Amino acid sequence: MLLIIAGWTRVAAQESFGGNCSSELDGMMAIVTGNTRCGARVSLTGTGSAQVVTMRIGFSVNQVLPNNLHFTVSMPTDRSGFVFNALDKTEAVGVVTPLGTERVLPLHGTGVPFVSFSGDHVAIVRLAGLGQPTLADAQAGFQVDLTNVRNPYPNEGQQNFATLTLFAPNGTVWHTTHILLPEIVPNTLGSTDAVFEVLGCCAGTVGGLRATFSTIGVIPPSGSIEVCLPPGFALLEGSLVSLEQNSFEAGLASYVSTIDIPRSAVTLFTTGALSVPAGLIPPLKSASIVLKGIQSPASGLTGTFQIRTLSPTGDLIDLGEEFRGIMIIPGTLTEITVDASEAGARLAADHVFSFKTAGIIPGDGKIIIEMPFGYFLHELSLISYNGLTFSNPPQLWGNDRTIIIGLGGTNETSGVLAHETIVLAIRGIVNPGTRQLARSYYIKTTHRNGVSIVDQGYHPAVAITTTLFRFRRVLISEARAGQPNTLTVSFETAGFIPSDMHLLVTVPTGLGLSLPHFSTVLNSICCHEDSCSECGVSVVRVVGQDLVVKLPGDGTTNIDPATNITFTVGNIRNLYAGAKNGFDLSLLLSDQVSIVMQAKDVDSPVIVPGTFLNATAEFAEFPNLPSSYSNPTAGQCGTYRFLVLLHGVLPAGSVYRVSFPESVQLNDAWCDRIDEARRQAVTRLTYTRAPTTLEDKEADSRDNQVMIQATGPLASYEYQPYSQQLEFYLTNLRHLYAGPVGHLKLEALDSDLELVELSLIPVAPVEIGQLIDVAVTPASVAVGIRTTVDVSLALTGRLPMTAILCIVFSSSHRVSDGESTSVLVSSINGNTASMSVISADTNTGEVKIRIDAGLDTADGLAGSVYTCSDPETMTCPIPDGIRSPSDYVQDRLLDSESVLFMTLSQIRNLAGGSTGAISMQTRTPDGLHIVGQNLQVPGSNLIIGQLADASVNLASLDSAARTAVSVSITVSDTLQLDGNIVLVLPAEFRINDGGLSNVTDATLVFTSLERPTPAVVHAFDEQARSLTISIGGPSDEFLEAFNKVKFIVTNIRNMVARPVGGAVSQTSQPFLVSTQLHSGAFVETFSVPGVSIFTSVILPRPFGDAEAFPTSFLPGSNVNISIRFSTDSITPRDAIIKVYFPCAYTFNINGRTTISVASDDVQDGRYVLSATTEECNTIFLAARENGTVEIAPQTLIEMNLTNAMLHNAVGDTGVYKISTLTPDGAIIARGVIPSTIIGRPSEPVNIITRNCAANYPEDDPLMLCITWSPPHSSGGSSITGYEVSIDKSSYAFDDKVDTIQTSASVFSARSIALSPGVNYFIRVSASNSNNATSGNGRPGFAAVTRVISLPGAPRAGTLRSDTRNKIFATWFPPQFTGALNPAAEIVAYKVEFSRDENFAHTGEYTTVAALAPSHERSLVSQLLLPGKYYARVSAANMVGFGPPAVYEVTALATPILPVTWDHQTPAEGEALKIQVGYLLKFEIRAIDEDISDHVEVDVDYSLGLPVTAEVLPMVLSGQNGGMANVATRSFLMKPQANQVGLSFEVCFTGRNSNENTLGPSVGLVRCIFIQVVEPVLSWTSGSTNESDGSLLLTPLPHSTFTTFPGCVVEIPLYATAVWYEVRFSYSISLVDFDDAEVEFGQVHGAEIIVPHPHPEVDPVSAVGLANNYSWSALFRYLSTSKLSGYKQKVCFQARDESSLKSILRCVWIVIGSCRACLNTGQTLASFAAEYKSSWLQIWATNPRLGNLAELLAPGNIIDLGVRYKAIGGESVKDVASQLLITVQRLLDFNPGFVQLAGGPDAAVHRALHHGQSLCVVIPVCSFD
Repeated sequence: MLLIIAGWTRVAAQESFGGNCSSELDGMMAIVTGNTRCGARVSLTGTGSAQVVTMRIGFSVNQVLPNNLHFTVSMPTDRSGFVFNALDKTEAVGVVTPLGTERVLPLHGTGVPFVSFSGDHVAIVRLAGLGQPTLADAQAGFQVDLTNVRNPYPNEGQQNFATLTLFAPNGTVWHTTHILLPEIVPNTLGSTDAVFEVLGCCAGTVGGLRATFSTIGVIPPSGSIEVCLPPGFALLEGSLVSLEQNSFEAGLASYVSTIDIPRSAVTLFTTGALSVPAGLIPPLKSASIVLKGIQSPASGLTGTFQIRTLSPTGDLIDLGEEFRGIMIIPGTLTEITVDASEAGARLAADHVFSFKTAGIIPGDGKIIIEMPFGYFLHELSLISYNGLTFSNPPQLWGNDRTIIIGLGGTNETSGVLAHETIVLAIRGIVNPGTRQLARSYYIKTTHRNGVSIVDQGYHPAVAITTTLFRFRRVLISEARAGQPNTLTVSFETAGFIPSDMHLLVTVPTGLGLSLPHFSTVLNSICCHEDSCSECGVSVVRVVGQDLVVKLPGDGTTNIDPATNITFTVGNIRNLYAGAKNGFDLSLLLSDQVSIVMQAKDVDSPVIVPGTFLNATAEFAEFPNLPSSYSNPTAGQCGTYRFLVLLHGVLPAGSVYRVSFPESVQLNDAWCDRIDEARRQAVTRLTYTRAPTTLEDKEADSRDNQVMIQATGPLASYEYQPYSQQLEFYLTNLRHLYAGPVGHLKLEALDSDLELVELSLIPVAPVEIGQLIDVAVTPASVAVGIRTTVDVSLALTGRLPMTAILCIVFSSSHRVSDGESTSVLVSSINGNTASMSVISADTNTGEVKIRIDAGLDTADGLAGSVYTCSDPETMTCPIPDGIRSPSDYVQDRLLDSESVLFMTLSQIRNLAGGSTGAISMQTRTPDGLHIVGQNLQVPGSNLIIGQLADASVNLASLDSAARTAVSVSITVSDTLQLDGNIVLVLPAEFRINDGGLSNVTDATLVFTSLERPTPAVVHAFDEQARSLTISIGGPSDEFLEAFNKVKFIVTNIRNMVARPVGGAVSQTSQPFLVSTQLHSGAFVETFSVPGVSIFTSVILPRPFGDAEAFPTSFLPGSNVNISIRFSTDSITPRDAIIKVYFPCAYTFNINGRTTISVASDDVQDGRYVLSATTEECNTIFLAARENGTVEIAPQTLIEMNLTNAMLHNAVGDTGVYKISTLTPDGAIIARGVIPSTIIGRPSEPVNIITRNCAANYPEDDPLMLCITWSPPHSSGGSSITGYEVSIDKSSYAFDDKVDTIQTSASVFSARSIALSPGVNYFIRVSASNSNNATSGNGRPGFAAVTRVISLPGAPRAGTLRSDTRNKIFATWFPPQFTGALNPAAEIVAYKVEFSRDENFAHTGEYTTVAALAPSHERSLVSQLLLPGKYYARVSAANMVGFGPPAVYEVTALATPILPVTWDHQTPAEGEALKIQVGYLLKFEIRAIDEDISDHVEVDVDYSLGLPVTAEVLPMVLSGQNGGMANVATRSFLMKPQANQVGLSFEVCFTGRNSNENTLGPSVGLVRCIFIQVVEPVLSWTSGSTNESDGSLLLTPLPHSTFTTFPGCVVEIPLYATAVWYEVRFSYSISLVDFDDAEVEFGQVHGAEIIVPHPHPEVDPVSAVGLANNYSWSALFRYLSTSKLSGYKQKVCFQARDESSLKSILRCVWIVIGSCRACLNTGQTLASFAAEYKSSWLQIWATNPRLGNLAELLAPGNIIDLGVRYKAIGGESVKDVASQLLITVQRLLDFNPGFVQLAGGPDAAVHRALHHGQSLCVVIPVCSFD
């Protein structure tokens, strides 16, 4: 057979195969040729290296093929050839050829082909043998896909062939041909197939590099992955490893095999895990590896990365060359510090820069430092360098503000490693001036180009400080308010100051610049060393309080260092008085912003107010002009007249302010009666006489001030002198209460209300007004009655509607009786009012009444402000003014002669007779001050009252019975609960019967509420049958009207009833009940009608004890008879007992009948026997002697009679009759005993009845089980049986529910099912047969028995593990105990434990039961086997155990200990104390010794956490191998000030998780209290040092310290504080002649040094309390010459650091005159100039200091002059004349005297008092 092979072209992708191929050799099989779609071919889905593809094989022939044809495909056998079964099994898949006969089904319908393999390179494909291909099909061709074929490695330029062999059905070869295979090329990875990420911070650092990439080809075993890094990355040989991998084949691990440092290439191999050979790596999808030990390049975007995958022989599989680079960020320099040797402005300084690198700096890199604006570089040099260890030294150069340091290495050197510290010291940096701008140094490390940054960092610039003036001083020429002034400024420079420097002088508020003209420099001088010259200082600008001057230079040169500059500025004015802040001086550069030198608060001036030459104030009730003036009366409205002699200069638009004390009311209701058009409640001007117009400005009753506006034509800043008298009247004022008024304060203020002049004006005291027409009238005058009282009075002065009326009642009345005293009705001048009682003191009898309680403010007056309506013109016409509040009401005052009436309730009349005088006062609304009074208001006469009701009830009405008496009284009004009740019994009753009479069940009945009271018998009188009973309540409580007192009195004997005329009872005489006060005074009384007393009844068995019992029941037998009975009455000492026997008895048989009597088994021989034959047999027993022993009620009396005989017959004997009588025949008690049955058995004995027993799950029986014993007597015949009767009503047995008959041998019975909860009566009788008749004998009775059910199930409580192998259980009682009303008694509880939930009783699950008594509610089991247990609990009553309650949870019996608290945890209930602002921290720690368990600590949020508290997350320790598991929570709290004094409870729970089946899950609770403590502050005072007299500790209050100007006063301060730190502060006040104080606050020259530099007390010594520490400080004060002659009050405050509490200690500092202290550095000339003297004068005045050097020693006290002591009466002018000096010179050296005298003019004429001293400076060389 001839086969023809067609040509073949390499095909990269699969394509359709087949077509109409013609045959050149008809009938011969051949491969069709001549058509590209005909012949044989092989195509691939991909031609990439080692790519897994699908291979398509196609061929066509010119002969019909059999349907079971098979062929083989042989691939090249070398290692680079194709590989079948790559990654997965190779399958053959038929392909549809769209030509031929069958063009729809694959392989022309021959079926699914099958492929097998011969070796690794031969595939055998067999057709399935279906269908029958046609020639057209063969010519169209057959195609088969082989899956999972791996391509070889690249073979570009090579020809490789596959061999195709077709076989005939018999297995012979038809033909073999070779097919050219496609070329294989490397796979190209896309730019997104790999992403690189630096795992580190930044540039130059060594860290990890993560590569995430995908591949296409299969990497064979021992293949490799190569990663090439872009330039800049550095590989560190020996340190590069693969840290991690993701998405690799399982069992494979990648590792670094080799690194190529020059190429920056890393080669990774794969290996198998755990010695398993590595397999091939399929194509990777987003696989990642991390390479460690790679140094990052400089900051910026890196170059591109490259990845290659290779075969073991180096064949290229995948290639990616353009993977995007990474943006590298600069590192951050750390630990940057910058220090400068000098921080002063305009000074050169050495700077030290220190920092730590983050990345590696190349050896040829640079360090660049950029300085902030304002610096400049001058002659830079590198002083030192650390951290740069190169062979060449670093290079330094600068440009503008940039400093550059070259490291000195080369690119090949390693450079500076990461995390290295570099320290550079650089000289030649000049500091800028100070600015209010944030500035920072910028430091960076770079590569050689200076652009590629490795690290960078910022650091705040060194704080530049202003240089201190070597000397600075500011002096003013005048200290009085309102006076013109000049300002002299002196200072000395330091450093390099340019010649065009500016000086900013900030003048304190209170001094005005450019007044009245622009401020100019009057003179200036500049001095350097010994040379002085005119400076040419000029004013640049004046803005507000800022004055700027400048030197005349151009700034090109600097002035000499240490230049002293002095200049004086004029046109400055003192605006108002007070201590001012100091002057601020700032030396500026020419930009007027940069500060070079600065001084704050320099030489604080004190501007003192002037004083009026004279000021008086007088009061008049009727403001006539003129008027008569007198002492004011409280409540009276009127007018004050002010006469003022003005002094000094006052500004236009000035204001006069009059301040009244709080006892004077402003804005009072209209009372001046001058202008009817101005009837307003405004304090205003009426008459004025002044040199200028005065107008109302404001009347403020809140601050008690009146403001008067002085108006005129003067413009702003122009001043007008006044020298005339000022007279004005202020009306509508009222004195609120009586007493001293003190002073009125008159002040002259400028238009800004700052003080200019002032005086304190004394005024007369206020007298008390008198109340008139006063009456106090009670509505009832009965003693003990709660009544109302009418009160009326009339006022003599005005009174606020909210004022208080105080009424003090005498001791005959009690206020707030029962309830609080209140005002029932009130009126004012006949109109209804709303008065109310605000307090009523029952002890003192004082009642305070608010006259009008409905007002929300104090009459609308205290908050009333009337202000000017036109602030522009400052005019205030009254009708047009503005009042606040706007809802002001004027009629809230009671006018004079107002009549007040009120009715007061709840006042009790306590005792009869005259009540005595009652006092009354009207008081201010706060109740503290008296307005009016009347202390002698007449009282009333009181009489006794009657109880509303009373009852007396006896517990027993039986004759002569010992009983209890129930008493109930109803009071008419009120009853004081510490009072008494007196009970008097009727005649023949007895108290203390059988013992002392006592009170029981005493209660107080308040409407329907009843409460007990401890009443007792306070006294008794047996003769009068009287009991006095103390109620036992508190004295301040009362029983209200118609409420009751109830009580029972015991041991009372009734009278003996003696009925007459057939009556059955006798009525007693009345009972008398009375109430008393505690003192015994009678209040109310009541006669209670008598009661009916009845003869007592003796009851037979079973109702009572009475019975008759013969010794034998046989007919005709001789017997003894026993009679037993008891009564509810007393059997008196002389009583007679009478007994009637039925006729069935015959006495005196075989001898005389005798009788013996016993009571309570004690024989009583008092009685004798007498008999009559009336009604058969009647026996009388009479007492043998009178007055022996009484027989108590209910005592069993037994009589035994002998020698009697029964009749010989079977049947009833008949009834017995018995009675007790008095000797005179009055019946005390009587009764009938049923007959005795003769010939029948006696009663059965030992009859016991109980509920029949049962236990759950048995049915509830609801039956009674009865047992008994045979009777003592059978009645003469054998017992034939027993009858049991059960009745549900009574012992009468007329409502029987069951009758049971038993034989003679049965002694028990069981009832039928009965009703639960019902009481049943049981009797048992025996029967016999006697004389041929049968019958029952005498019955026996059992106790009444109630039928009950089984109890319900208890309620299960807690079930948990206890100690080792035990379980703890709790429960609650069952709601149903077996019966209701009353509940049946529970007798026991039972708890069962079982490991079986069904509570089995066999095998290992045997149930264990534990019993507990009825009062227990918990138990612990016995020792149990370890394991989980179920439990149930049941209750038992007299029937048995009821159904159980099963616990919902289980518990573990385990040897493992439960969770416990660690010993470091605060103890339960521990109180932890903490201060405000401090942090409290403690740990809560729970431990579980089961190391496999988990323990937790939680906050009990039912209580919550305090504000500011937090609990940190839980920290676990000790897990897996520790000795125990520990859970820790930290509690933190920093209290706030509003939490001081509060206590908080915080609770925590500890619990384990019960992960181990044997671990108990037990919760613990630990509660801790946190107390925020209050500061306790106190001064530590002490004595003086004995050696030098110095003060050791805090001075005592009001201590006085004397000093002189320029001298330093040092005052130690010591304070102790519990818990808190102490902060010290001070304030200073100036004291004038009138002891008025003007507070300055803090002043120049005073400071507090904390702590004391040399404390005398250690911080923990001298303190005896825990947490109490001593704190110290030193107060230093340097006074100035301006304060010479002044007295100052200095107050020190010690407070805690949170300002919660503070304490004050004030002392006096007296600054003497005529002497002063020399300061350090001060020359004699400067000292003399300061005190307006000369050096010669000073030297001459101090002859004791002859040596000049000795004179100039700092701290020396220098005499300025000599002291002149006045003889009294002379003036300053007189003294000056005597001493031949000028008045002005004398005034100059006595500024304190001048100021306190009110100014120079006043001082000249002021008379000196005896001993007053003045400083006199006599000129040395000449006389002035």
